[in-house]
Amino acid sequence: MAVIRRRRNFGCFFKGLTFLVVSAAVIAFFVYVPFFTLSEIKLDGAKYLTQEDIMKIADIYIGEPLFKLETDVVQSRLCEDDCRAHWK
Repeated sequence: MAVIRRRRNFGCFFKGLTFLVVSAAVIAFFVYVPFFTLSEIKLDGAKYLTQEDIMKIADIYIGEPLFKLETDVVQSRLCEDDCRAHWK
């Protein structure tokens, strides 16, 4: 009785690996490309706080990747901050 050995097909493995590498590169590109970074901060009605004060309270900075920005955390930091301590 002859034993039939099947050759392993590494083509499928390399295709999958190539797909993962290319996908990771595309995702990294979109996360760090300058087009998708925080370029300005606007807050309507801010009379007593400067842009620097707002950035310090929210713990954000110009140039931060937008995909890494957690807007709910930023919002809670701004809402919980005692603004009277920052008034001039």
